[in-house]
Amino acid sequence: MANPLQVGAGANLRNFSWAMAVFCLASFPVIAADGVADLSDQDKICLACHSQEGFNKDLGKGKKMSLNIKGDDFAKSVHGAIGCAGCHSDVSLDKHPGNKKIPSTREYSIGATQVCQGCHEDKAKLYEGSIHAAMLRAGNRAAPVCVDCHSPHSVKPKSVTDTITGLSCKKCHEPIFNAYAESMHGQARGKLGHVEAPICADCHRAHDVTAPSVGTHLKDACLSCHTGAVETHRVWLPNAGRHLEAVS
Repeated sequence: MANPLQVGAGANLRNFSWAMAVFCLASFPVIAADGVADLSDQDKICLACHSQEGFNKDLGKGKKMSLNIKGDDFAKSVHGAIGCAGCHSDVSLDKHPGNKKIPSTREYSIGATQVCQGCHEDKAKLYEGSIHAAMLRAGNRAAPVCVDCHSPHSVKPKSVTDTITGLSCKKCHEPIFNAYAESMHGQARGKLGHVEAPICADCHRAHDVTAPSVGTHLKDACLSCHTGAVETHRVWLPNAGRHLEAVS
């Protein structure tokens, strides 16, 4: 079956109508996937087009941005309850898709963080003080932003992201993650299933990540679990307090 956007081209895409959206809804059985039935009719209209495999936006010069959304993943995500319009309030079906210019997928992702801040202002403030944000301000467009750690259309609850398999940190820090996974902490968290064992965000924090050499947060994180460490070191280490102040 032809892409509904192509079918409607002769009717002027800029006046993309509700009738065409309803046509999409009736034409693509993917909407019947598990979980999608719980979404609103408005969301189902959006997914009728956006759930199609290979659905892209042509950015020019041979580049494309994927517009494909897994409907079932979105329905099960923490954002499923707010629906598409919760983040895309600027989209109007009678003017969709319009002629919005997008320089690149990366620039779109960076700009989308402004939408995240609308609901997550507290996390945004923490992020602004992080090394990730500092890298972005310094011109590193590859520095992590919200959607790099939280896939916006399949955001999982904290109980999932706080597991070995759900960690987003390993996407950029794979060698460090591999070392962690083999450490005492990683083994306890992974193979032994001890959820109290530390994971990345327990020591480095999730949103206000800072360089290990800045401040005392890493030492404080260690001592928050190993409360008897200072006394234990004093048994054999002269000037244990001084060492713990000066040595990582």
